[in-house]
Amino acid sequence: MYLVSSVLVNTMDALIFFLLSHTFLKRIPIFNVKRILIGLTYGIAMGAIGYFFEDYYRIIAMPVALLMIYLMVKLSFSSNLLVYTLVFLFQAVQFPLVLILQFTQLERQFMFLIGQSLILAIVFLAYKFFPLNKVYRFIEEYIELKFLIFFTTFFAFSVVFYWDFEYSWLYILYYGFILTAILIAIYSVGSKIVHLRYKIPLKNHNDYHIDLGLMVKAYKEENHREIERLNRINDDDKFKLQTENFQIGKTTENIITFIENKQKLHNQRVEIQHNIDYDSNHPVAGIEAIIKMLSILLDNAIESGTDKLVLVELTVAASYIQLTVRNEFVPSDPEEISRIFTIDGYTTKKTNQRGYGLTNLHYDVKNLCGKIMVTCDYRNLGKVKYLNITITI
Repeated sequence: MYLVSSVLVNTMDALIFFLLSHTFLKRIPIFNVKRILIGLTYGIAMGAIGYFFEDYYRIIAMPVALLMIYLMVKLSFSSNLLVYTLVFLFQAVQFPLVLILQFTQLERQFMFLIGQSLILAIVFLAYKFFPLNKVYRFIEEYIELKFLIFFTTFFAFSVVFYWDFEYSWLYILYYGFILTAILIAIYSVGSKIVHLRYKIPLKNHNDYHIDLGLMVKAYKEENHREIERLNRINDDDKFKLQTENFQIGKTTENIITFIENKQKLHNQRVEIQHNIDYDSNHPVAGIEAIIKMLSILLDNAIESGTDKLVLVELTVAASYIQLTVRNEFVPSDPEEISRIFTIDGYTTKKTNQRGYGLTNLHYDVKNLCGKIMVTCDYRNLGKVKYLNITITI
């Protein structure tokens, strides 16, 4: 019976590795005959090793698990090691479960089998409902955070497995203490990284586009005092507001001028074709909000590195707003389109930079109760694939 239990526990281990690896990478887990056979082979082999060679089980199990995850994710060594580390950190949930199950006075094999079943259920819920891929991508982006996790996890495993592993209260509490210390360290470093490299630049980026919208609004409303205030900000700020050729009291004309100024500021080689129809003011999204969204999408399109035509369409009425910006874009993988507005800091730029505009845009549209639709298709006009981002309010 213990052999059967050991095989079942290790087979569930393979399934947990498979689900968690795909959850961290936001991939759809596809079960086929080959993968099922590999999982069963792993379960039977490791179950037999655990039964017949218990003293050597963990020495063998850890590198075999690393190999299993490598075959699942097929990424670079450091990325594979990160997924492996996160999978084992996530599985630390078994320790409080074991402590609780010890009160049941069950035999050891039944306790492990029930505990593993509960862990599998938790992993399935995490796969369905929790965006663990955001955790992985954030850590993957910052080398110092990856190094901290690798170092502390290696240290924890080295200390804990130096002695024979026991499922006793004292041992599990000791392991829990080390794990808690690791998580506190990760949280502390991660919070500082978020603040210095994300929150501050995100706010600065947001303020810049807000000021652009306020400038167009001030010209539209002939608010000379506001224009003077924004010009003072313009003189002091490292970002320059594009106000050349703006006209007092105009709306459509200033939107067109705004687009032309953006094109001159960023890349004069890129041609922008626009169709602007500003019929009347919208009761929820004012001109400043519209310009802010347009500014972000224009920056995103121009800074993508394209030399093809950029298309802008804007329709504003009392009951309806639709803004579409199209630019050349060739996805590097099938899931890239779905990531654009689901991952904070995502960027469509060719260079390795963190994106702030698309994140700000997502929050703005959400606050205005609007919708963002992202598609990619081939257009004869530019003879290339175009990324189409459409906002409706």
